[in-house]
Amino acid sequence: MPEQTHLPNQTIDPSVFYDDQEQVCRAPPGDNTFRAAQLGMGTATSSSSPSSGSSSSAGGKTTAAPPAGGGGASKPDLDHILKNYQVNEDKMTEWGPTGFSWYTGKKTMTKTEAELLDQLQFKKGLMGLKGFKDIKESAYAVSGERFKKNDEAGKPGAEDGHQDAFRHMYWNVMMTKKFGPEFAEAFGTAHEGVPGNPAAREAMDLYNNELGRKIVAENPDASDKELQELVMKAITDGKAIVIDKKGDIQFSDQVKVGETGAAKRGTLPGKQDPPEWSSSR
Repeated sequence: MPEQTHLPNQTIDPSVFYDDQEQVCRAPPGDNTFRAAQLGMGTATSSSSPSSGSSSSAGGKTTAAPPAGGGGASKPDLDHILKNYQVNEDKMTEWGPTGFSWYTGKKTMTKTEAELLDQLQFKKGLMGLKGFKDIKESAYAVSGERFKKNDEAGKPGAEDGHQDAFRHMYWNVMMTKKFGPEFAEAFGTAHEGVPGNPAAREAMDLYNNELGRKIVAENPDASDKELQELVMKAITDGKAIVIDKKGDIQFSDQVKVGETGAAKRGTLPGKQDPPEWSSSR
């Protein structure tokens, strides 16, 4: 068993390990009876994958195929994205760094998120957790620079809007760069397992997470600044997902910045579980 690195003088605030600017429970407990019609869904395409007509399975767990890209390709069906970019609900727990939670306190998150952070601490020590913290803070800072939370007219965007889309994409970009695509996919997916997470918001976040990882895969030598520009281009080109005024998912070029809405309440059945992280990267 490798020796774990401990930095007693390094203060780790567990609140930075969870996207606490989003609601922890986004719909009332037991609010699982909404049906497709109440979510404004039309007729979805008959396919087993979220976007490209194919899916992969590992250990019996279905994972989403990469989002359809540009290059003149037609956009995937929104109803299909809504139905298939859904994760099974997880249980909630309290988490703090092993051996230091007495000092840092604990934060509420999904059970799978907590397990992944425990694994990250075991493999990378407290410096690994600090790297995770830095990525989260960077995602908030850069997205806030690109899309102001509230402009002079008080328009929204930090939740369910273009800033939210940028943040999730760039968060996954940087997690992929530092910890590898397996960890980024596992944690990004686990983050959406909060009970009662509205289906539209969950689909938006999972889709944008995946798009961010795809950007890194296609541009492995790009600098952080170049990756920021690629994330921005994906949004302006309409490859990302936001929530429109009706509370439905929509492509990012179809809703003006500052004119997004809040996701409709109501959940859909999960189509995937967070993949296991076994990388030694």
